[in-house]
Amino acid sequence: MKTWLDEYDEAIMSLNEKEAKFEEEEDEIRQKAIERGRQQVIERACSCLDSKIACYHYNPYDIKALFHPVDFVVFNGLNSEVLEDITFLTRARRGDEVQKSLKSVVESKNYDWRVARVTEEGGVKYE
Repeated sequence: MKTWLDEYDEAIMSLNEKEAKFEEEEDEIRQKAIERGRQQVIERACSCLDSKIACYHYNPYDIKALFHPVDFVVFNGLNSEVLEDITFLTRARRGDEVQKSLKSVVESKNYDWRVARVTEEGGVKYE
């Protein structure tokens, strides 16, 4: 005949089995939750973007804010580790000479790639 203590022991054993099963599956559960969270960030960020920007379907993690002379730089594909292109996004401002000159520099391919590193002493060293 079962007593309340037998039922209690069975409940404890059942709980221990469930805990062990959870521990086995915990990493997978956490990874799925992280991926769902990342996807939600993308969806929420896209819903907050200006409709003119959102229609391009950029990954929000690829968009970096500058604000001047352009509003945003999109490193398209950066977070998928295959950079496809770089796009400058800006609101149309008539007569903005800085933007016109930036466009001219890019179109004429009058730019260079330089790496600048901040030294331990706080200086800048170009490679």
